[in-house]
Amino acid sequence: IGNLIMFFPWGIYLPLFFEKTKHWKKYMVITVGMLLGVELVQFFGRLGSFDIDDLILNMAGAVLGFCVWKTKILRWLEQML
Repeated sequence: IGNLIMFFPWGIYLPLFFEKTKHWKKYMVITVGMLLGVELVQFFGRLGSFDIDDLILNMAGAVLGFCVWKTKILRWLEQML
């Protein structure tokens, strides 16, 4: 659950602040690259362990956040900002 919650805001804030990531394909490429980078830093830096389950759960949290961002409620709030 922690991994899902940790990257949920990523799915909302990345497309909110960066116009190019509002399309799901670009969002997915950037998110997978960033998450893979985090896991590789953990592996090579011996700061943790490289775990495919973490990668999958982190990605699931980020995608869930992106899906919530795509809802009309958050689009309405974005227009108000």
